[in-house]
Amino acid sequence: MPTYISGARTTFDSSNDIILDMQKYLDYIPDDNMDVAFLKRIGINSEPAKSTKIEWTQTALRGRGETVTLADGSGTSLTVADTGQYQIGELIRIENEVVRVTALASATVLTITRAYAGTTGAAHSAKLAYSLGKAAAENSTPGAAVSDTVDKLFNYVQTFDVPVEMSMDQIMMETVDGNTISGQLERRFIEVNRQLARSVLYGIKHRDATNKIHTMGGLISFLSSNVTNVGGALGLSAIDALILDMVQDGADPKTIHLNPYQKQKLDALDNNKQLLGKKEHTGGGLMTNTWQSGILNHPLDIVVDRSILTDQLIITDDDYIEIKPFSNNGRSGAWATLDATAPGQDGEKKVIRGKYTMKVHNEKAHGYLYGLT
Repeated sequence: MPTYISGARTTFDSSNDIILDMQKYLDYIPDDNMDVAFLKRIGINSEPAKSTKIEWTQTALRGRGETVTLADGSGTSLTVADTGQYQIGELIRIENEVVRVTALASATVLTITRAYAGTTGAAHSAKLAYSLGKAAAENSTPGAAVSDTVDKLFNYVQTFDVPVEMSMDQIMMETVDGNTISGQLERRFIEVNRQLARSVLYGIKHRDATNKIHTMGGLISFLSSNVTNVGGALGLSAIDALILDMVQDGADPKTIHLNPYQKQKLDALDNNKQLLGKKEHTGGGLMTNTWQSGILNHPLDIVVDRSILTDQLIITDDDYIEIKPFSNNGRSGAWATLDATAPGQDGEKKVIRGKYTMKVHNEKAHGYLYGLT
């Protein structure tokens, strides 16, 4: 049961100024509501942000390999993305040749010994190079530590609100009598959560110092690794390739998010539908609730949400996304109905207000397809 709290908003500090705490109302909206399905899946009531600017550090895992080129079979310089990810003495295999790192010549160039371990030196054009580990000599002194690639990221807390007209007596009667959410309040609450959902997905991180406004960056603005412009119809190969890229980057994808239009396209991709008996549903196609990839030992859940653009499909590892309320809006920063009248007046002007931000722990744990027709 949501809590009724008396009092009017008289200060900008944390205080007893919430007329109705609505942070749990999202649980009362049906699971099949396509306007807030993404929010219900991720959840919006995690540990609150302590400041209007939330910061975090993301450490990237070392890649399982990278594409390199060697013009001939004798050159001793190998260009890589970051030599700090390698050690002196490390063995690298490129096709059938093994090379040994002898020096970190610069930030992007390794000095190598060619044709190591009895292999044959050869030219390699855009081939995968992968580490066989460091072969340390007996009683040798360890070299420099492998460096971590660290990104310092941040996001702003955005204030969302929508006005409603309800007196405190109405709110109190409807909540105390067990009607957890009125018709008007439900419509406005879905509306403001739909706005939150769009911002979580597509928001642009911005600070408007003149008007004292913060807008938060959405998930799409943080992603760069696993992004594909399909430029055509949704296909099995595009989905499988995106899942493979994410798994190769160390992710464990949990959920496919898409809008109703692409959901219909997704259902049509299933060429292995079961034939149903006459006593079963015989019209139309089967409903796809999960998606199985051959490289995962679990299915991906499918969430249909109208907040997602019609030309996109988003795949997430839900463990690496947090939607956080701000700790200092009234009592918690989560959704609440606040008094919008002058202090002490029992008017009907109220506002549903919440302050939220999003934290993306690992951008490589998520990906999306766009340009879908």
